[in-house]
Amino acid sequence: MARTGRIEPWVVCLAGLVGGVALARAPSPPTAPPLPTVHADAAFTGVTFWDFRRGTLTASGRATSLIYDRSNGSAQARAPVADLPRLRGDPRPVHVEAGAATGQLGAQEVDAQGGVLLRRVDGQVRTATAHYDGRAQRLVGHQPAVLTTPRFTVQGTGFSVDTQSGQVELTGPVSAHGTAAP
Repeated sequence: MARTGRIEPWVVCLAGLVGGVALARAPSPPTAPPLPTVHADAAFTGVTFWDFRRGTLTASGRATSLIYDRSNGSAQARAPVADLPRLRGDPRPVHVEAGAATGQLGAQEVDAQGGVLLRRVDGQVRTATAHYDGRAQRLVGHQPAVLTTPRFTVQGTGFSVDTQSGQVELTGPVSAHGTAAP
């Protein structure tokens, strides 16, 4: 018998990780590290979710599997993918995917690992791990990150993304190369 229920987006999101979404799937991230063993109150496979806050869609996505532990509010997801509609500015969503993610429902926080991809219509960021704070609606990473667009590539020692505006900031030192605008 299948179990159903509301699944918070930041559980499956990477840091609701983030920009415009193309429906084509990017290359698969590296194999995710094993998730820690937890007591599972509920285990799901082939999870699809939609999260609404005050009648507004705040995230949608999927994961190949999800384990939820009600005793401490933790959740673990394999191969999570999330689209985060932006409420300000450009209406195109931010797309995030990772090898695995662990999160705390009450804290609205998610840690993604196993390779993290944030894609917008104008570029993408790749990094090894990321942390999503659902309350602040920010995704941050403290490991090397690469921002790639059609015109340039920027490498930094970390990054920060505002999931509502889609603004990406790389932390330094940074290096860049690319082509000049026409």
